[in-house]
Amino acid sequence: MTTAEQVRSQIDEMKPGSVFLASDLDTSSQSRKATSKAITYYSDSENSTINKIAAGLYYKEEIGLLGRLPPSFGAIMRALIFTDDKQVGYIVGHQLFNQRGLSTQVPATITIITSKNTPASVDISGIKIDIQRKNQAINEQDIGRFELAYILNNIHKIQALEGSELATSLSGYFSTLLKDQLQFKQLYRHLVYKKTKALFGALLEQHQQKTNHDFSQMLDTIKQDMSIRSQYKLGHLSNYIDNRKAWNIIF
Repeated sequence: MTTAEQVRSQIDEMKPGSVFLASDLDTSSQSRKATSKAITYYSDSENSTINKIAAGLYYKEEIGLLGRLPPSFGAIMRALIFTDDKQVGYIVGHQLFNQRGLSTQVPATITIITSKNTPASVDISGIKIDIQRKNQAINEQDIGRFELAYILNNIHKIQALEGSELATSLSGYFSTLLKDQLQFKQLYRHLVYKKTKALFGALLEQHQQKTNHDFSQMLDTIKQDMSIRSQYKLGHLSNYIDNRKAWNIIF
């Protein structure tokens, strides 16, 4: 089969409503240029249901009772951050804060980080997505760590935190660290400031006090990195940390 025939065959097997990247197609590994050309030729053919959303991103139309349907947010996101059933990307920014119950702010633009060969942005049917591409592969088991590192390093960007239990909102991440000590070491290495590390230690200690989980080894590592003479200014965040005095956290 020619590249064009292979491309047409694979697209024809997709369900209506599917969103896909040119790089998702089998022929892309052999020739990206030929694959993109074949998709363009197919989408320009008579009665084609293939529409271009952005550079290298396409939608196979779905027809509803009232006519043609726009691509769904879920389908677009899946194309951008999943390869088959493996997650290779994740959401950051205020959308991540919103998902974790830290903020009710709904951003106009969603930001994602992915290791897929995607366009720089998507803007269609009210869906706006900024995309940051990583050259290194993103492994699914590391995504929780990446999200937690982002939250800790950027939590100061939340104008009004929702709820009073930061440690509870992040408890799922903390529990994962117990299963893999290497995740803790890699996470800690990517915390930018000492005040961020103090925040992490305080929240981890709060979580330990409310659960039967033992984080003593991790907490010792963090405390050894802190200066007993230093104070860590966290502004309004300090109001959400019950044990702030023990970690020299001030307003």
